[in-house]
Amino acid sequence: CTMHTEIQDVPVLAIDGNRVRQVLWNLVLNAAQATSDVGRITISVQPHMQGLDVMVEDEGVGIPVSQMERIFDPFYTTRSGGTGLGLANVDRIVRAHGGEVLVASREGEGTTFTLRFPCDAESASLEPNMEM
Repeated sequence: CTMHTEIQDVPVLAIDGNRVRQVLWNLVLNAAQATSDVGRITISVQPHMQGLDVMVEDEGVGIPVSQMERIFDPFYTTRSGGTGLGLANVDRIVRAHGGEVLVASREGEGTTFTLRFPCDAESASLEPNMEM
């Protein structure tokens, strides 16, 4: 498969680069596993209102409607040897930044994950509050 990137003028946000890198890695890995050797994966970044959208789009097998409700559930996987934590972590990390994950998929045509970060996105702690 081939990779393609599209980046528009976007605002600078105070997000955790390491965690967002982990999110993108999970999404690109999933896209590569779902896409044939001749498919295409596109990563694009564009403004959305005052924040930004980061999209990972593939031309893979798509996600069946029957599985769509569970894809962010921890330990839910359809892949042999998968842990089921990749998309659960994607959702957790984006929400910790005040954002949301949107998914559009068609079986046999591909999937697009959109990470929507608000303009005031900040890197929130992902650890449980331990204060007494």
